Amino acid sequence: MKKWFNLYLAATFAALVLFGCSKSSNDGDGNGGGDITYKRSIDLSSLPEASQAKLQDVKYNNGKIYAAFQYFNGWVPAGNSKILELDEAGNVLRTFESNFMNVVEIEIRGNNLFVLDMGDYFAVDGGITKIDLTSATAQTILDGATAGADPAKIEFVSDNEAYLLMLKGFNDDLSEDSYVATFNLNNNSLSPVDELGAKNSVKTISYNQNTNALWLGSGSNVYKYSLANKEIDFNATTQLPISSIKSAGATTVTIETDYTAGKYGVISNNKYSSKKVIDSDADVGFADGNFYILECKDNGKLTYLTADGEIIKQVPFENSAYFNPHGVCGNGNGKIFVGSYEDLTISVFEAKN
Repeated sequence: MKKWFNLYLAATFAALVLFGCSKSSNDGDGNGGGDITYKRSIDLSSLPEASQAKLQDVKYNNGKIYAAFQYFNGWVPAGNSKILELDEAGNVLRTFESNFMNVVEIEIRGNNLFVLDMGDYFAVDGGITKIDLTSATAQTILDGATAGADPAKIEFVSDNEAYLLMLKGFNDDLSEDSYVATFNLNNNSLSPVDELGAKNSVKTISYNQNTNALWLGSGSNVYKYSLANKEIDFNATTQLPISSIKSAGATTVTIETDYTAGKYGVISNNKYSSKKVIDSDADVGFADGNFYILECKDNGKLTYLTADGEIIKQVPFENSAYFNPHGVCGNGNGKIFVGSYEDLTISVFEAKN
């Protein structure tokens, strides 16, 4: 249920504030080969838009960084989310406003920026705002109040079709926690996927273009749903509840967590294997052909992996007392940008092949 899911997120945030990561002051050599180093931080905390804000997501497109701000009154989201367009030096070029509060994800497809909002922690619904990056006009293309659920994740199949993970709201029918639906961007229509109707409590989805498959994480299970055959053709049971899935090629990396300790797992050739123990508060990202695991534990570090899930290097974070990383993106030329939820900073790393 949306209420309890978001209350858990709020409790997790409170724990991070109390027990967050301490500042790291050295780059470290990390583990294994590869060359990735911390370079600098972009400080957004003094900007007018940063007042009462948290940095929820970062994306890169066409020479610009996009940083999504949530706004809070105590623990409750308050005020429509804002997205800052920055150059790589951190200068603010433009500011956009979502039509809803509590942004959870931003995505860029073509010339459009899509903002997914989940509403507040109790009764106010969210939706999706599409922002034209040329005209800077904002349009509501999905309203959670009308749909009866709020968007938690979007995976594009094409410019005209996407899959949405929809989360039920507190005042909605609570017969199931969440569901997966197709979203037609030509007419903004939403259609639940009947074959996945029984897979309620889905917490994460990821589209795999090479295999035309949709990966789903539900509880301690990973499912591979074939879009060609319209059926689930693979499932595996993990050791711990799944937090997030990211996929590249035919490989899927999952972050598992039991809320006190965690692992990341890899599915390759339809075989699941559990990997190294990680921080339970870790986030996962995919940029420029590689996976990145963002950890808070042990002063925080960026774990740099191959597409097959093998660790190349681990680099400590810098300049953050409570890093709590949210969002990772790359510029295609070796720079990796990682957002800090509380500190409102973007750490810049450089990776060399």
